[in-house]
Amino acid sequence: MEYSHTPNEMNITSEVGISYSLEPYAPGADHTWSSEQILHVYRRLGFGASKKILSKHITSSREFISDLIREAKEQEHTPAPFWAYFALRDYDDFKTDNVEFIREWRNQAGADLINKSLKGRLMLFWMNHFVVRHEVHGFAPYLYQYYNIIERNALGNFKNFVREVGTSNAMLQFLNGFENRKEAPNENYARELFELFTLGEDNGYTQFDIVEAARALTGYNHQDGYGNTIYYNESTHDPSAKSIFGQEGNWGYEDVIEILFQERGDIIAKFIVEKVYRNFVNPHISDQVQKKIIIPLAQKFVQNDFAITPLMKTLFSSQHFFDPANVGVVIKSPLDLIIQLTKESDLGHNKWLVRSMMGWTFHLGQRIFNPPNVAGWPGDKTWINTATLMGRWEMTRKFLTVIFERNTKVKFVEMARNLSDDSDNPEYVARAIMDHFMPRKLNDRSHYDTGIQIFTQELDGAFKWDHFHPRAANPVYHLMLHLITLPEFQLR
Repeated sequence: MEYSHTPNEMNITSEVGISYSLEPYAPGADHTWSSEQILHVYRRLGFGASKKILSKHITSSREFISDLIREAKEQEHTPAPFWAYFALRDYDDFKTDNVEFIREWRNQAGADLINKSLKGRLMLFWMNHFVVRHEVHGFAPYLYQYYNIIERNALGNFKNFVREVGTSNAMLQFLNGFENRKEAPNENYARELFELFTLGEDNGYTQFDIVEAARALTGYNHQDGYGNTIYYNESTHDPSAKSIFGQEGNWGYEDVIEILFQERGDIIAKFIVEKVYRNFVNPHISDQVQKKIIIPLAQKFVQNDFAITPLMKTLFSSQHFFDPANVGVVIKSPLDLIIQLTKESDLGHNKWLVRSMMGWTFHLGQRIFNPPNVAGWPGDKTWINTATLMGRWEMTRKFLTVIFERNTKVKFVEMARNLSDDSDNPEYVARAIMDHFMPRKLNDRSHYDTGIQIFTQELDGAFKWDHFHPRAANPVYHLMLHLITLPEFQLR
């Protein structure tokens, strides 16, 4: 099928008439939310939603977003596996079991992304911010412990988040904190703490600040056997005076965090708000957005002592977030692509399918817990090129075909009935399916015509779609195979 234009080209929107207000968005005059608005929320703050979820929220109050965030905060954390705090000596067969435990937790994380909605989305975002590549430390318990820190802090306090993740076993191994001693300071973590985690590249710090901070961060080099917790001991800490951002003293780890947020809090807030905005609202930050959205949010972030929840509530409840210019302008990652299809189709999933998803997305460049480097996946336009596009089509086709061929064709019929409110009109059913899976209504009438044609030609000239017919799933399946090739399907 010819691919006439790319999602990159569709990502350009005019700034005329855009709302730049952070005032809360109110639903329509009849106090109901539209399906499009609810889907927009779930595509950005989760990974899509089924028709059942949409129906649940149609009559939600204007506190809809606050309720979603509250529910995410109250969600139980994923239980620790029995091996969560193993040391090397606790394994029966380290070489075999450790690989299996890592695989097990990768699949658990995939299931969490599907089932935890907003919290899952935030966890993926923070794992791509505080990057740790598991292949560097290669130890399953460290992987779980890092994951648990991400989950507990995803809607917590950013300053505390930075403090805790920096002394995690996984991070101390990944960015060489374990090697950072007074005799030979290692600057790796100090550099990334400033450049990637808090301030941004070449923004508000100097090489001298990195050197001095690295000296202050020494001391976390002690471990009672491999796999045990890495802990601080003053015997390897540099006790001499350091100067960080102009403040002099015998600084240690806690001092670095306090001085960083005290002296560079405004820069930190702006850097994090911009990153949140690009990931959840729009990859493009205009001058107007910078002035009317980013700067006020950054100020509020500082005023709230870097609490993440108020920041998310303000942004995601805002009129700006719901402005049509911000709908359907973010290119899906491979995980977005397959998980959103899973949730919005409501075709179901099981452990085998989750394992398959993790493998498919790996081949498309997104292997959870293993971003390409410490900067993480750059996202958006980098996800699609001539080499990956066919793979994206193939991954989603496999998902649909596996479900269709495993004696679950009835799920396709149920999906069509739900989305069309049980209509038997072929054209209406086809349009309802197309509209549900696209972030915006299709602009090109020919796309609707083609979709309707594909749907109806499977009916052998029948004027009705009879959901009791033994082949009723066929037109739905073939229409879905067509939809996944449309440019709009690559957007959220």
